[in-house]
Amino acid sequence: MEEDRYIRITLRMPKDTHGLLAHAAEAKSHSMNAEIVARLEASFKGGAPGAGALADDWLQKLEALLDRKLEPILQKAQLQQTQTRQSAEKS
Repeated sequence: MEEDRYIRITLRMPKDTHGLLAHAAEAKSHSMNAEIVARLEASFKGGAPGAGALADDWLQKLEALLDRKLEPILQKAQLQQTQTRQSAEKS
């Protein structure tokens, strides 16, 4: 039976930790239960406790930095594409 592989527990945690887990689970499009289990399993495989949250934080900061740096480049490319299209239409 599949149900024999699992056990239910009640878990208390700080609200901030719950929020971090909820955000991480949503970002990965899976349940909080799956997020918690994955993090626990990673901790037994040598992953440092809290490393996942730290990595998520750094990833978010890196994505924000890339967005800020790439936005002007993308805008310039779109402007050039529009100008090229307009030039071709005039010809």
